[in-house]
Amino acid sequence: MNRKLILCGAGANGKEYLYLLGREKIDYFVDRNVDLQKSGVENVPVKSYEELFCTPDCGDIIITVNEPVKSEIAKILDEHHLTYWRSIEEYFLSQNGARAMEKYHNIHEGESCFLVGSGPSLTVDDLEKLQAKHITVFAPNKIFKLFDQTRWRPDYYVVTDRRIMNFYQEDISNLQLEHRFFAYYRDKSLQNFYRTICKNDAHLFCMKDVSGTDDYYDFSTDPGEYIVEGRTVIYAMAQLAYYMGFKKMYLLGVDFSYADQTGYDKNGKDHFCKDYIEEGETVLITPREYALRAFESADHFAKQHGIEIFNATRGGCLEVFERVDMDEFLQGETK
Repeated sequence: MNRKLILCGAGANGKEYLYLLGREKIDYFVDRNVDLQKSGVENVPVKSYEELFCTPDCGDIIITVNEPVKSEIAKILDEHHLTYWRSIEEYFLSQNGARAMEKYHNIHEGESCFLVGSGPSLTVDDLEKLQAKHITVFAPNKIFKLFDQTRWRPDYYVVTDRRIMNFYQEDISNLQLEHRFFAYYRDKSLQNFYRTICKNDAHLFCMKDVSGTDDYYDFSTDPGEYIVEGRTVIYAMAQLAYYMGFKKMYLLGVDFSYADQTGYDKNGKDHFCKDYIEEGETVLITPREYALRAFESADHFAKQHGIEIFNATRGGCLEVFERVDMDEFLQGETK
C-alpha cells in the first residue's frame, strides 16, 4: 500500500502540489500559520510542525515552499531525522525515475535492437517485419503518427523534446504502450502531463546538458541518474539500450538528410509523414553538427565498451556507423 504524502507549506505552491499530485494522495499539510491549522486548505487538514514531529512513522514528506524558507524547513526535518523531497520534481523522479529504472538493467543482455528515427525512409512495412521477427524496437517522439496505419507498436517509447510533450500532451497521455520514457523538465506547463503519465507507470529521467571532451559528448551508463541530451533522441535511446544490455544496435529511419538543411521542412520531405509538424507547433532547429557529434560520440563509446552500432537506414546521409542492408538483415544474411 502506498504511503500518504505530507506537504510542508500550505500556501500557493502547496495548493498547486495538491492539484498536481491528487487530493486522494495527500494526508495533510504542515504549516506554521495558525489560522490555516484551524481552517484547513481545500478540505485537507493543516497541522503544526510539532504535531508532525510527534507522529510516529509519518507519511512521505515533500517541501513545497521556495528558498530561503525551503532550506530552513529542510534543516528542521534533518534535525528530527525525517526523510523528505525538496520539490515535486524530486518526488516524481524518485518514484518514476532511478528506482523504477533499475528493473531494466541488463534485461536484454547480449541481444540486438533497433533504434528508430523519424526520417522519410522509415516505413510501416519494415517495422512490421521487425515485429514478426520479435526484434526489440525503440521509437521516439511522434512515432504515434504511424499508429493508424499499423498494429505495430514500439517495445520502448522515448521522448526527450519538451515541445513535443507540450504540444501533444493528450495524444501521448493516451498511448497504450507498456514501456515509456520521458525526459523531465522543470516546466510548469508539463507538470499535469507528468502527473497523468506517471499514474500509468511511465518512467522519467533527468536530462544532462552535453559535456565531455572537445571531441565527444558524455555517454550515461546509468539512465536512473541522468541521460546526456546529445541534441538527438537517438542518443538518449542508445544510452537506454546500453543500460538494458543490448550488444548490437541498428539505426533505422535515421536519414540525416534534410530538404532545407534544418530538418523541419513543412512539405513533409524530412519525416515519415506529411503532417509530422502541425500548424501552430513550435519546433527546435538543431544544427546538424551537434547531432553529428552525438552520433560520433555514440560510436566512440560503443567501440570502447564492446558494443556494435550499425546503420540499417535505407539511404540517407549518415555515414558514422557501418552500413548494413536492411533487406539482407531481414533475410538473416547480414551481421
